Amino acid sequence: MMKQSLVAPPCNWVRIGLLLSGFGATAANLLIVRGLSLENSGPATLMRNGDIAFAYICQVIFFKITPDWISLLGATLIVATALLQGIDKLFDISHGIAF
Repeated sequence: MMKQSLVAPPCNWVRIGLLLSGFGATAANLLIVRGLSLENSGPATLMRNGDIAFAYICQVIFFKITPDWISLLGATLIVATALLQGIDKLFDISHGIAF
């Protein structure tokens, strides 16, 4: 495996765009988590985390990039925990036990 040193973005506008993108993604994630905590959202939790599987499928089909095993393991863990959380919220398995 080749190691490449970090390369800074070429201009300040790209750096500003990357920072704004990061802040926007963080704000979106916080708002989604807050909304899901206020609503009985079993199916919404499943649909929200389905974008991870969709991103991997698009990556393989359109960009011809095969993810390595550690990426697949991480995505599997995220999708599995989202699935279990969705099932728990959908069927209320915990019976009021706060985790």
